[in-house]
Amino acid sequence: MPTTRLVPISIDYVTREYLSWLQDSENRTFLPHLPLYSSLSELTSDISSLLIDSSIYRFAIIFRDVHVGNIQYRIVSADALLLSILIGNQQFRGRGIGLSAVKLLISLLIDEAPQVRVLYAHIHPHNTSSIRLFRRCGFQFLDPRFSFNLPPLIIDSLGVQHLYHLYLTHS
Repeated sequence: MPTTRLVPISIDYVTREYLSWLQDSENRTFLPHLPLYSSLSELTSDISSLLIDSSIYRFAIIFRDVHVGNIQYRIVSADALLLSILIGNQQFRGRGIGLSAVKLLISLLIDEAPQVRVLYAHIHPHNTSSIRLFRRCGFQFLDPRFSFNLPPLIIDSLGVQHLYHLYLTHS
C-alpha cells in the first residue's frame, strides 16, 4: 500500500490548491451539494466554522508528505457514521491512496469508536471509481426498498438512492 496517513484537518490545509479541488468541474460533478467557493477567504471562513462542529471529523489525506485530498465522517446516530472522501489532486488518483485512506479510517474507528456499528457512504451513481473503492473496502449497495430504519440524517443529507453501507466488527 502507498505511504498514506491521515492528519486532522486544520486551517493550515486550506490552500489555493484545496480551493481549486472544490472548483474543479470534474470534482463538482460528484459533489453537487458543496457550495461553490469563489475565494480562499470564503473557503477558510466556512472551514473555520465547520471545524468547531463536533458531529463532523475531517482529515487531510497525506501521501508522501503531500496533501492530496480529504476524508471525513459525520455522526448520524449513536452507532452510525457517514463517510466521504475526495482525492482532489487528480494526479494522485488511481494509485490506491483513497483505498488506503478509507482502510486507515476504518481501522481507526474499529480501535477508537466501539459504539460505531455501521458506516454509510453516499456515492454518485456515475462515480465508478468511488463505487469500486468502497466495494473493495467491504461496503455494499443498500437497496432503497430496505432503507426504512436509516438514521434521519442519512435520509436528509442526500436521500437513499445511492447509499452504500458497511457493518463493523469490533474485536
